[in-house]
Amino acid sequence: MLYVLQLALLAVATAIAFWRGGWPERSIATIMIAWVVIDRVFHLIFPGAETYRVVDLWHFGIDLCGLAAFLFVALKADRIWTLWVCSLQLISVLGHILRLIDEAMFEIVYAIFLRFPFWIAIALLLWASVRRAWSAPRERAAGRSP
Repeated sequence: MLYVLQLALLAVATAIAFWRGGWPERSIATIMIAWVVIDRVFHLIFPGAETYRVVDLWHFGIDLCGLAAFLFVALKADRIWTLWVCSLQLISVLGHILRLIDEAMFEIVYAIFLRFPFWIAIALLLWASVRRAWSAPRERAAGRSP
């Protein structure tokens, strides 16, 4: 149920990003959608591969790729929120590293490290896209570049 809600929020955020967002909003939305699709395909090919008992190497790899992609956008963009998304992704990557260091970490703690930052990143994308949709027409009317 939560996964369906997550996909719905991501779809709304992506639609707004592509409708009215700038290139940073569209880029982050594209990365997040590609991430979900690639992960879903992996889990269709390898069902039951996800576990929080040990370090999940698949998600560690995909989280590192996501961090690199978010960092690339954050360093090129003129938006502070992209740095926040990158920082959230760093939390997920650090969750994997902490699990490598301490395998006695509770499974729920590891799951929160991996899942919660993505929820906040979706919320940030939604907020940034709505903000951009709201401010861009007013900035154009005032003669400023949005």
